[in-house]
Amino acid sequence: MLLALVLAPFWLAGTSAPALAAGPSPIKRAREVGAGQIARARAALSEKPPFVIRDKWAVLVGVSRYNDPSINGSASAARNVLTLTKTLIDPECGRFAPDHVLVVTDGHATKESLARATYQDWLIKKALPSHLILIYLALKLTASDDGTDLLLLPADASLKDKELTSVSLSGMLQEIKRRTQSKNIVLLLDATTQDGKSAAAQLATIARQTGITLLSADAGLAASANDDFSKNSLFALYLSEGIKTGAGQMPIESIAGYLSEVIAKAPPAQKLLQKPLYLAGEEPELVKQPLGLKIKLPFDPKNVKVGHPLDTLAEKRPDLAAGLSANFKAPLEDKRQPQTLQELDRKKEEAEAAADNDDDDDAGAEQVDFEGYMKDMKKSIQAKWQPPKGIAQKTIVAVFSIQRNGNIVEADIVESSGDAGIDQAAMKALKDASPLAPLPKGAPAHVQVRYKFDWKVSQ
Repeated sequence: MLLALVLAPFWLAGTSAPALAAGPSPIKRAREVGAGQIARARAALSEKPPFVIRDKWAVLVGVSRYNDPSINGSASAARNVLTLTKTLIDPECGRFAPDHVLVVTDGHATKESLARATYQDWLIKKALPSHLILIYLALKLTASDDGTDLLLLPADASLKDKELTSVSLSGMLQEIKRRTQSKNIVLLLDATTQDGKSAAAQLATIARQTGITLLSADAGLAASANDDFSKNSLFALYLSEGIKTGAGQMPIESIAGYLSEVIAKAPPAQKLLQKPLYLAGEEPELVKQPLGLKIKLPFDPKNVKVGHPLDTLAEKRPDLAAGLSANFKAPLEDKRQPQTLQELDRKKEEAEAAADNDDDDDAGAEQVDFEGYMKDMKKSIQAKWQPPKGIAQKTIVAVFSIQRNGNIVEADIVESSGDAGIDQAAMKALKDASPLAPLPKGAPAHVQVRYKFDWKVSQ
């Protein structure tokens, strides 16, 4: 069930970026380094079966200005988010579906919004174990009182009550991992410590404990230098160029090497002792994948509904059009736009209102009662579930889509039992149970299901 939304990110300009000494074009230098990384990555390709990513999601957070005057925001933070978002949703390189990217910036990046975007609502309701999760954070951090954790400082944070007004970085990552069951989590950290002290020890500990893949602008969370021309941090600028290099096909581990190399070749005034940190996560095959990998959709793209096209936005939703910043009107002419939490709330209200007045089969899909259908689905699958005899209780989790006609498609094991015979029996049960009964009236073109085979039920 996917609903594509056309939304506008927010950018509130902060203070001007620190000036840097003139030097060679950073873009030209970046592209030269990127070409070398691509060549080395292609030469290292193995012949083993490809690592499969079923879908990918991104949350980008940038805070340039804080309510608390004692917290100095990064002038480039919100602009960095815009730059990277445009790269990620570019169909020629990043290849993230626009409605799979959530943007939270400046005054909208509150503690509540940050939680909703990541571990409480949007992301954990979307991402599945076989999906790639990309998180970009450009904000201030501070150490917890006990010194064991790093606290993310949202726009409404207060240093006097930092434990109550911040978000635990380790807690956020652990909860995302627990709720999505995904090992394919990449954290891009363009953040700095509020007090300027190194947080290298805490950062390395968090990465190790959570098992995520980490790419940080600096190992100790020192500030990234800014590019005079683009007003982006060098980290965001080179990261964007790295994704663009080779049409988005540079593997994650090669992007890490590329960033270190290109920063090392920067003029002395642009280095500022900045040393990017790369730590591979618990899934070794993930870092061999490019961020711009193509996703095989389990449904026909024609069934994806688009919310408010920008060419008709002023006519249909003048309230939204009036709220667009002048800084965004030019880049937003591209219809492929990411989402914001504010627009998600508006869309939910609109859908609920439309459901009362629309007789179309797809209208009011959120109002369809699937409880009875899912009970019948479980009975049908369990009736075909015949695991090998004499094996102890195990757990199998599968993900699949049910088309409107009841066909089960895109079935995949996302949590193996550890026994090939049992896994094969589970896949056979799904195959034999298809087709199920047609989806209820009002259902979307497909419904994605996460299904746990219950060993006790089978016995």
